[in-house]
Amino acid sequence: MAKKILVVDDEWSVLELLRIKLSKQGYEIATAKNAKEFWVSAFSEHPDLVILDIWLGDQGGGTQAYEEVIRAGVNPSIPVIFISALIEEGTPPKHAPKGGKFAVYGKPFDFDQMLAEIHQLLPD
Repeated sequence: MAKKILVVDDEWSVLELLRIKLSKQGYEIATAKNAKEFWVSAFSEHPDLVILDIWLGDQGGGTQAYEEVIRAGVNPSIPVIFISALIEEGTPPKHAPKGGKFAVYGKPFDFDQMLAEIHQLLPD
């Protein structure tokens, strides 16, 4: 069974890019474009990994939304890759340490590098 990734971003182009590229890699993809959709999808989709924009437009921080779904009962061991345009371009990603569950990428990001991170966070 394919691993499921929930992609949460208020930018349609980022959602589509990740949906298409990750689907081609064999992942099942669910998307959400705001904190409310993230809340619903986190419980209904049961993702194996979340890619979450740190800032979700005028709805505030994705990190706050993440903390809220964890407090409400979503499995806290689900790995998360945070992405953000607020990180200075050219800043290298902060990779999840071995056995860790969080990574941080600035936008724009190197998809191949992120894919390697996803493989590390979602071992077969």
